[in-house]
Amino acid sequence: MYNNISSEEINKTAEYDPMKAMLMVMANSVSKEAIEKTIKIHIPTFHNSGWSIAIETNNGIIGLWSCWLENQFYIGYPINFITDLSNLIMNTLKIDKGMIVQQDYYGKLKPRQWAEFCSDRYENFGRIWVDYNTFNSYSHDFDYINNQNLKSIYYGHGESYSINIIPFNFYTENAPDSPTNKPEIIQQYRDKFIELLILIAKQIGNIQAININYGFVIVPEQLLTLGYTDMKYLKGNQETREGFGRTEIYAKKDDEEIILKSGNSLVPWSSIRRIPVNNLTVENILEYLHF
Repeated sequence: MYNNISSEEINKTAEYDPMKAMLMVMANSVSKEAIEKTIKIHIPTFHNSGWSIAIETNNGIIGLWSCWLENQFYIGYPINFITDLSNLIMNTLKIDKGMIVQQDYYGKLKPRQWAEFCSDRYENFGRIWVDYNTFNSYSHDFDYINNQNLKSIYYGHGESYSINIIPFNFYTENAPDSPTNKPEIIQQYRDKFIELLILIAKQIGNIQAININYGFVIVPEQLLTLGYTDMKYLKGNQETREGFGRTEIYAKKDDEEIILKSGNSLVPWSSIRRIPVNNLTVENILEYLHF
């Protein structure tokens, strides 16, 4: 079910493509981890990053994505919700309107406004810059469970409103107001983005459920030991794990639902969990991220 790449193939690949060889080594490590999980009881842990959240309302879905590199957050919500959220964004994230600053362009200073909003300056780092628009080059698919099936909604690139941190580092001593993407700064905004997600959801409609895609956390063999029942294959079968979403497994526990979706050699399974709720707080969501 989990392929192992031979040492000979890795060594041969390393001669002409060291990066690919490194990914092969990582894939073997993940395969070993997946095999070990099949006979282990899963112990819940807190997932600080690398997840996506989709809040269901009666008027659409609002999503928040956290990059596993810990250098970006992205919020997407329906484009037909046209209320200007500028003040809500600034008040919640504790940031201000963007301004024209100096960009260090190969040693030459040029005036530029990087995005709609920015934070105060962090000494030796720069500023957090946050974009807010309806045509954003950053995007994300948000998975959610509907009628015991896995669905996905795409936000970004003119398909939604987008709120995101500029994920690049352009700070220099000559341009100290440029964007930073340093995790130690970006992660200070995690709870603020979660709060903003909840506030937007409440403005759009009545909250009905939260869906969280945790990435690779558990394997199918661990579902029963976690108390899930009524397991069934939505795609594929028990004999063979076909990757890239061609195998999907559904299970439930009380009113909670989960779907495991097959991925690639670095993320063999994604765990998508749906919990019906009619109210959410930052503390609630942090508890749900402990899985």
